[in-house]
Amino acid sequence: MTNDASGPTLHPSFGHPGSCFVYRPKAVNVKEPDADAPAIPIMVPETAIYMLFAHRQWRAGMLLADAIYTHAFDLEDKCVLELGAGTGLPSLTAAICAKARKVVVTDYEDETIIATLRANARYTKEINHDMAPLQVAGHTWGSRMDDVLDLLPPTHSHFDVVVLADCVWERFSHDILLRSIKELLARSKDARIYMVAGLHTGRSTLVHFFRHALAIGLCLRAHHGARGRWDLGRA
Repeated sequence: MTNDASGPTLHPSFGHPGSCFVYRPKAVNVKEPDADAPAIPIMVPETAIYMLFAHRQWRAGMLLADAIYTHAFDLEDKCVLELGAGTGLPSLTAAICAKARKVVVTDYEDETIIATLRANARYTKEINHDMAPLQVAGHTWGSRMDDVLDLLPPTHSHFDVVVLADCVWERFSHDILLRSIKELLARSKDARIYMVAGLHTGRSTLVHFFRHALAIGLCLRAHHGARGRWDLGRA
């Protein structure tokens, strides 16, 4: 089954386990993609572990892919890591459009999820030939960091950029997610985390994550074009 996931619907997620569609990234808040937008074939994992939230294509991943496509973030010549990738849509878009040095896309070490990520990467490479190096790997947050760092090219010891799309649903996972970010992200003034999370996550849950991020030394910055700001002291 093939569906078009590029339309203007505002549902927080799309598809169901095992469904397939082609996504064409577009400018944020634009209804239709450009004629030259790449086609990205996507299969949604048929995982039975629904608490991982990999069984849908979440709108946050589409928005992050759109932002990457329109170069809202500077990923050129960067080593990019996606955590909790699900379908891997943002990573696939980065490999096609962002001129990254390397993209590593990860999710929980579930056989079905990783097999689906590899299939999405393979199908995308078949129809988009000029892509940055892209590698799929299993990664359980908070553990076996060296296995992920070993995927970097010799020029890098850590990742320049981490991308996250709807990864902070569960408060109990915030600390281990942040542990992975802290250990895998380069400790430099130019290192960045780009994150999209829908308010269906829950405002208090998002604030909980941000407060824990601040506590480990991460800095929060409003991205240019972001609408509104949160005062974490009053949220």
